[in-house]
This record gives sequence, C-alpha cells and structure tokens, in this order.
Amino acid sequence: MTLDLRRVAAFVVIAEELNVTRAAQRLHTSQQALSASLSELERQLKVTLIDRSPRQLLLTEAGKLLYTEAKPLLAAADAVERRLRDVAANSPPQLRLAHSPAITTEEVYRLLDGFRSAHPDTTIIVEQIYPRELESSLTSGRADVALFRIAPSLTPESSAFASAPVRFDRLRIAMAAGHPLAHREKVQFSDLRDQEIVIWAPPGASGYTAFLTALCRSAGFEPRVSISPNQGLPPATSVAGNQRVAFVTERPGLMLDGTVQVVELEPPAYAPIEAVWLRAGLSSWARTFLDDVRTSTPGE
Repeated sequence: MTLDLRRVAAFVVIAEELNVTRAAQRLHTSQQALSASLSELERQLKVTLIDRSPRQLLLTEAGKLLYTEAKPLLAAADAVERRLRDVAANSPPQLRLAHSPAITTEEVYRLLDGFRSAHPDTTIIVEQIYPRELESSLTSGRADVALFRIAPSLTPESSAFASAPVRFDRLRIAMAAGHPLAHREKVQFSDLRDQEIVIWAPPGASGYTAFLTALCRSAGFEPRVSISPNQGLPPATSVAGNQRVAFVTERPGLMLDGTVQVVELEPPAYAPIEAVWLRAGLSSWARTFLDDVRTSTPGE
C-alpha cells in the first residue's frame, strides 16, 4: 500500500475543522472533491476515519491516531522535498536550530563549535522560540533540532519526537557588581535563602524553572522568586542595577560591561541542555550535529 500524502494532508485539515465546508475553503477546493478524497483515503486504509453523523463530524479512534501521526509524517516529507530542491539548486546545506530563552545565543554558538569546524560550508540558522512553539517549530520545518534546558511536555503526538540530553553546564549565580555577595569567590546554596531569585517563567509554565526551584528545595529552603522583566534576553540582564540574583551558566567574572558579576555556586550543580527532534525526516546535517554535540566536552 502506498499512502497518498496529499489525501493525508487534506484529512488533517478536515480533522482540524471538523467541517467539510470550512476545510474546503482552507484548501481552495470543492466540498465534493474533498469528501471524495476522504472516502478514497478511508478505502485505501480500510478504516473509517471520521464519523459523519447528520449533526457533526467526529474523529474515530483510527482518525485520532492518524491525525496525531500525520503532522510529523507530512513535516518529514516536506523536509525531504525541501532538501531535494536545495540539492538541485546547488544550495549550501542548512542546519536550522531553535533554542529557548533559557539558552543564550553564546551557548548555542559554543555547542556548534565542533560542527562549524568540520562543516564550514553549512549555513546555520538559529531562532529563539518559547516552549509552546516547540512542536510547531519542528513540524513546520522552521527547525531541525530544538534546544531546551528542560524539554517541555509534549502532546499525544510526542511519539513522533525524540529527545536526549546533549550537554550539562555548571550553574553559577549572577548579581549586580555592587551586590553584597559579588565580592565572594563562591556562593553557597544556603546564601540564596534570603535572596530574590529572578526566573523567566512561573514554575508551572517552565520545566527549567521547576528544575531550579527543586534545587533550592533540596538545599533546604523555598526560593523567593520574581519573573524577569527582560523576556527573551539572557538571565544576567535581569540583575543589572538591582539587588536580585539569577542562576546562569556563564563563566565567573564580570559581564555586561562590568555591571554584572558571576560567582561560582557551591556545592556544584549542573543544568542540562536537551535536544528535541522529529524521529522521521531528520537531515544528515542535523544528525551530524547531534552526534557531534553528544560526544563533545561537557560544559564548564
């Protein structure tokens, strides 16, 4: 059996609209043609995908399964087609990376160090995304691989995705250069008990925030947190000119033109970087990047 991807794509639109008229409008086709396409797909698969009751359309269990599997399948096919066009046009190979705000562009640059040296002709496109954009970023082809400190929970479509930790970076504490703790070489977890800690999202909205909160609790205290006003910028920018502190992975020393001091944290704690990608359709360049970063030297 050969699965007709055009009919699968049309089914996805019907499943999203649960209305043939609206689905036909989205696809710029007639209702009759769309209904015929759906019937042919069901005949081909030998299952009923949509229950066509007089009052409304409902996905059957088979329809729900196909819908969850179809998006990444179509994304993989689109990715292959895109790469074939690039090859035909003699375009340089591309690696598309997405990263959450918890990972700075400098950290992404360091992750790419070995790959860039081995493949200098590859065009690298980097985009910052928020956790809620993970699935759409990968299924739309905007990114080959998405990087997070803690990968967000996925929908039932998650069977189409793979994830793995690729690096562990040592956590440190950033504070304004004039902060009372800034003169120390090391800060203990217990020193953070009375500090206001800047986070980028509430614990319930960010796996990384939950991870940092759990570290504080394991050290014996409930952290006092506030949300960063500088969304999309590195965490250290949120402590310049105030008395708050932030967990960072930058190296110890002054940064941001000397306005922020980064200090070692004891006992040592490490934050992961997790990669997420589509199981099907991963480009050879993305696979090479993943292989390289998983065998490179861990973060300092």
